[in-house]
Amino acid sequence: MKNMSVGKVLIAMLVASFTVLLYMGTIIYREKPPIPLKVLGLNDEIIMTADSILNGQKTTLNNQLTDYGSILGHGAYYGPDFTAESVHQLVLSYQSKMNKESVIKEFKTNTFDSKSRVLKLSATQYKGLSELENYYKKQIKTKWVDDGVNLKASDAQIKDMIHYFWWTAWAATTNRPNQKYTYTNNWPYDVDAGNNVSADTILWSALSVGILILGIGIITLLYFRGKFYGKEIDAKKSSLSDLTPTNSQKKTLKYFLLAVILFLVQSLLGGYMAHAYVETNAFYGIELSSILPFNLARGLHLQLAIFWIALCFLGMGIFMAPIIGGKEQKFQGVLVDILFGAVVLVAVGSMVGEVFTVLGHMPESLAFLGSDGWEYMELGYFWRALLFSGLLIWAFIVIRGVWPRLVLEKEKLGLVHLFSYATAGVALAYGASLLFDAKTHVTIAEYWRWWVIHLWVEGTFEVFAIVVMGVIFVAMGLLEIKSTVRALQFQIVILLGSGVIGTGHHLYFTGSPSIIIALAACFSALEVVPLCLLCVEAWDQYKSMKGQGVDFAYKNVFYCLIAVGFWNFFGAGVLGFIINQPVISYFEMGSWLTAAHAHGAMMGVYGFLSIAMIVFAMRTLLKASYFENNNAFTHAFWAMNIGLFLMVCLVILPIGSLQLATSVESGFWFARTREFYQLASVNALLWFRIVPDTIFLYGVLRLLQFVLGGIWSIKDKEENTVESDKMMNLVFSDKN
Repeated sequence: MKNMSVGKVLIAMLVASFTVLLYMGTIIYREKPPIPLKVLGLNDEIIMTADSILNGQKTTLNNQLTDYGSILGHGAYYGPDFTAESVHQLVLSYQSKMNKESVIKEFKTNTFDSKSRVLKLSATQYKGLSELENYYKKQIKTKWVDDGVNLKASDAQIKDMIHYFWWTAWAATTNRPNQKYTYTNNWPYDVDAGNNVSADTILWSALSVGILILGIGIITLLYFRGKFYGKEIDAKKSSLSDLTPTNSQKKTLKYFLLAVILFLVQSLLGGYMAHAYVETNAFYGIELSSILPFNLARGLHLQLAIFWIALCFLGMGIFMAPIIGGKEQKFQGVLVDILFGAVVLVAVGSMVGEVFTVLGHMPESLAFLGSDGWEYMELGYFWRALLFSGLLIWAFIVIRGVWPRLVLEKEKLGLVHLFSYATAGVALAYGASLLFDAKTHVTIAEYWRWWVIHLWVEGTFEVFAIVVMGVIFVAMGLLEIKSTVRALQFQIVILLGSGVIGTGHHLYFTGSPSIIIALAACFSALEVVPLCLLCVEAWDQYKSMKGQGVDFAYKNVFYCLIAVGFWNFFGAGVLGFIINQPVISYFEMGSWLTAAHAHGAMMGVYGFLSIAMIVFAMRTLLKASYFENNNAFTHAFWAMNIGLFLMVCLVILPIGSLQLATSVESGFWFARTREFYQLASVNALLWFRIVPDTIFLYGVLRLLQFVLGGIWSIKDKEENTVESDKMMNLVFSDKN
C-alpha cells in the first residue's frame, strides 16, 4: 500500500464494502422468515393473517414494548424477551401432551406452504397458541402493571400482538426448508425446543478469532512500515485560541449548551431506570410509573443520547466551516439559527409525540406525529423525515462554509474534500431511516435500522470525528498536511473496510440466513484493529500535548481525546469483540453484556468525542480569562470517566457475565426473568450502582456549570486575535 495511492484503495474499498452490504440485504430480503397470508386452525378456520400479524407488530412498537422487553433479542433488558418467553411457554404446553422427542419434532417440522403461503397448525400447536394467549392476557394485567407498563390497546390489538409474539417464536423454532437450523439460526437457546448453537455459529466464531489475529498483524505492519500517521512538525504556539469568532461560530454555543442540558436529562433518566430494577413500580417509594413508565423513560433516554451527541457534531461542523473556508459566508449566521430552530422542533416534537403515544393520549388522526417504537429509532416516521431534511440543510451550511477552500484544493481526497465528504456522509447515511416503518417485516426493518445505528453513528460519525481532529491538529501546527491526509485515508480504509460489512453482526439471529454469520463475523472481528490504532494515536496525542507545555490552551481537549482512545479500545474494542463473536452473541444477545459494550462505546467514545468538541469550540470562542483557575471541567472530566468505568466494570459487566452463565445453564428465557434480577448477587450489584451513577451525575452537573458560565465570556474582536483567513492561509500554504 506504501507504493500505491491510498486514495484509490479507499474508493475501491468503499465500493466493494457497500456492494457486499447491499448484497447481504438482497439475501436477507429473499430469505427472511415468511409471514403466512393465512394461519389455519383445526377446521381450517383462519386464526390470523399477514395483516393481523403486522398489526400486532405495530401495536408492540406503538407501545414501545421493545423499550420494556425485546423481540428476537433486540430491545430492553428490563422485561422478558417476548420471542424467548413465547418459545418457553409453548414448550410447557407441548410437554404436557407429548414426550421430549415429539416436542422437538413438533417445533422443527415446517408445515408452511410456500406456494399458497398458508400455514396449517397441528392440534398441539393450536392448543399451544390458545394457552399462549391466555398467558399473556394474564401477564399484561399483572406482571406488566407491576413493572410499570400500562398497555394502551384494545382487546383485538392485544390478540394481534400476542399472535405477533407467537409468529416470532414459530420463526425461531421452525427449521428452514431443507436445513437443520431455524429461520433465526437456532436462536434463542432453549434445548427443550430443540434450539442449540448451530455448527456455522461455532465455526465462524473460531475463524473470526484467527482473522482478528491475522488482521492485527497485517494492518499494524502496514501502519508502521507505510508510516500512515501524521508527521509532527516543529510548531509555534497555536493561534487557534486567538481567533476572532465569527457570527456563526458564536451561535454554535447554544447548540453545545442545549446538548449538555439534554445530556443531563438523559443521565437522570438512566438513574431512574437503573433503580427500577430493584423497585419495579416506584422510585424510592414514589409511584411514578403512571406518568413515566419504564418503556417511556428508556425510549427518551435513547433518543436524548442520539440528540445531544448529534447536536455536538452539528455544532462542530458549523464551527469548523469558517476556520477551514477562511471566511464567513453571507447569511451563514441566519442559516445556523434556522437550523437550530428546526433541530429543536424535531427533538421536542418527537419526544412529545413519544410521550403522548406511550401514555395513550395521541389521537388516531395525529398518529403520524407519535412514536414508531423501534429501539434507538423511537421517533416517528414524520420526525425522521424532518431530521433527515435538517441534516441535509446542515451539510449544505457546512460545505457552503468551506467552499472557498474546497474549490482551491486540487486533490479530490485532500483534507478539505475529506471533511466535505464526511459531512455529506453524516447527512446521507440517516436516509436509511426512511426505508422502514412500524409495519415493515422485522427482519428487513432490523437490516435498515442497523444501517442507521451502526453506519450512521458508529460509521460516519467516527469518520467525521477523525477528519475534524486531523484538521484541528493541522490548524494547530502540530501535524503536516500531506502526511495527515494520507493517515486519514488509511484510517478510513480500515474503519469502514471492517465496519460496513461488520454491520451484519447485529443481524446474526434476526431472521437472516447463515451466510450473514459468515460474512459479518469475519469483518466484525477486524473492527477491533482500527480501534487499537486509535489507542496508539491517543498516546501520540498525549505526547503532543505534553510537548506543548503547561500553557497549552487545548490540553482539556486532548484529555478528552485520550479518554476516547481508552474507551475506543476497551468499551468499543474489547467489550465489542466479546459480544460480536457469533457463539457468544448467541447466548448473550439481549443481556447486560450488550449494555456494557453500549455504555462503553456510546458514552465512552462518542460522548467524550462530543465533549471534546464542546471544549475545543469554547476555548476558541471564550476569553482566555474564563479558563484561569476554573476547575469545573477538570472535575467533570474525572468524575464522568471514573463514574462510567465503575458503572461498566463493577455493575453492568458483572451482571452481564452472570446473565450469560445463567443463559447457558438454564436457557435465555430464564436469564431475562424477574427471578434472575432478584438473585442476591445481582440485586446487590444493582443497589451498588447508585455509587457510580452519583459520581457520573456530579460530573455532568459540573460540565453544565462549565458551559453555562461561558455564555458571558464570549470574546469580542481584540488586538491579539487572528482572522480565520489569515491563519488558514498559513496552514494550507505549500510550506506545510
